[in-house]
Amino acid sequence: MSSSFNITDRVKVSAAMPYDFSFDNREGHTHSDTYTEIHNYGDVDGWGDATFIASYDWIEPTMDGWRISTGLGIKAPTGQTQVVSSNGVVVDPHLQPGTGSWDPVATVRVKKPWKQWTFAGDAYGKIATTANDHNMGDYVSGTITSSWRWWQNSDKLFSSLSFFGAVQSDFNTKMTMPMDHNHTGMSDTTSEVMITTFDNSGFTRIFVSGGTFISLGKHVAIPISISVPVLQHLNGYQVKMQWKSTVGLQVNI
Repeated sequence: MSSSFNITDRVKVSAAMPYDFSFDNREGHTHSDTYTEIHNYGDVDGWGDATFIASYDWIEPTMDGWRISTGLGIKAPTGQTQVVSSNGVVVDPHLQPGTGSWDPVATVRVKKPWKQWTFAGDAYGKIATTANDHNMGDYVSGTITSSWRWWQNSDKLFSSLSFFGAVQSDFNTKMTMPMDHNHTGMSDTTSEVMITTFDNSGFTRIFVSGGTFISLGKHVAIPISISVPVLQHLNGYQVKMQWKSTVGLQVNI
């Protein structure tokens, strides 16, 4: 869910809060060469962290002209961090919808409308900070999108329908967390927690995506997309992503 507010013709403030679903969460832990313990956490869902961004358009907006904007913001620790999974356990911090950390973010967007088409390039970066002894790793992504407006009638409630395709690449550095984050089953509050890099984390991925953008009146839109990875480089032992889907609600004022 996201919303944006136009302060002036060039200055905009936006806010976004995701609701996350992840299914069949599992972790493997090797005790010896012949025995691997599998932790089955089940399904996890909940509200993620909200992101607030202030952006500025560097070129005077026109109907068919180039648009270039940059933004700075913060990802706030508003998400849930004590979610109980479908297996009845409170999952580890790195599996929670929220991170508990304040993370600065930056964006760059280049956009060019042309007749019924719109072409856009987006870059997003996040610097992760540490919370609850966990650091989720820095993240950066780049996306190229082309969309085609199939139908438009501003006088109707169902005011327009567009189709889009995109290519996205994203990169996440390795996480850091306590060395025995949940495998011993014991908690020793008297000893110092040893924080280390978690080698089975971090990735580089490339996705292709497709979807629709439905406008309801002048201020409400519903984007729907599905993405399939065409390249994945995962550090250590990780399960590859098969696909992901997003459904959103945008309010523009």
